[in-house]
Amino acid sequence: MVICKNCNSINVKVTNGNFASAKLEGQPVVVHKFNKYFFHCWDCESGWESTPEAEKNYLDYVWLRDRTTLVARSMGSDGSYGPAQLIEAGELMKRTELAKKINGSHRHLLDLDPEEWYEIEQDAQ
Repeated sequence: MVICKNCNSINVKVTNGNFASAKLEGQPVVVHKFNKYFFHCWDCESGWESTPEAEKNYLDYVWLRDRTTLVARSMGSDGSYGPAQLIEAGELMKRTELAKKINGSHRHLLDLDPEEWYEIEQDAQ
């Protein structure tokens, strides 16, 4: 779900830019480090494209979220739970900063499902 940057509509078409561009015959395929998306709002007829920074911030956020989420541990056969999971405060702060940045300025550049946006909003608080 993408929100239009002009009219805040959710009636936005998303096109994967890696498959939308044509290459000349005999030329090598352009390899993108990040996916490129084109967006078109059907309500206000505006168009825009994603930036590598938005996807990089989102991928960094997902990596930090997976790394700083507590994992339930089961008891071993000897009655111990094993070593405790170490979560650094700096990583939690970076995760919150990235969530705020994504929720605030990248909302029109990422095509995520509503559940993912909800988790990002919760982390941004």
